[in-house]
Amino acid sequence: IHLCPGPGQRVLLYSIYQNHEFIKSYMEKLSEEFGVAFLYRDFRQGFREGQNKARELGLYMQKYCGCVFSEEESYAQKIEKELSKKSNKTLFSLDAQTSLPTGTPIFLA
Repeated sequence: IHLCPGPGQRVLLYSIYQNHEFIKSYMEKLSEEFGVAFLYRDFRQGFREGQNKARELGLYMQKYCGCVFSEEESYAQKIEKELSKKSNKTLFSLDAQTSLPTGTPIFLA
């Protein structure tokens, strides 16, 4: 998990997919260390209703908080998913009777 400075923190506290206990304890530790107040609020109530309303209004909803780290993570997961789909198929046929099983490493010179 990454903790974004600024707007991302609100996203983390709104999302039902985040570990709130970890975020809360980590932010309290940083708050004490740097002498900055941290006020925890659980904004998850209404998460689904908020998503539904946003869809109803045709609003764009990205799947990451907006920082470069979460954007990279989002794209990496998408690429991993696509590669996973492709790895379940036979890569190519050597001839009419022979094909490589899924997962066989191929070295090209």
